[in-house]
Amino acid sequence: VKKSVLPKLPDFSAISSVWPGQAVSYYIGFLQLLEMRRRAMEALPAGFDLKAFHRVILANASLPLPVLETQVDSYIVGNT
Repeated sequence: VKKSVLPKLPDFSAISSVWPGQAVSYYIGFLQLLEMRRRAMEALPAGFDLKAFHRVILANASLPLPVLETQVDSYIVGNT
């Protein structure tokens, strides 16, 4: 059995019944966060620290995804 470090797909059934478009928005953000994490893991194979990555993601609370992506890229460059 092959294990993955990526989380399972979240259950959006609770919010999709109230705000159908919100589930799509959350899922797009979820996919982009997974992509940013994958890039960081590939760029920093030995030095990837999940806690440090989470600090970068959560440091400035709510950000537009392109701005957050810039911060993740800076994190990767700063740790290579």
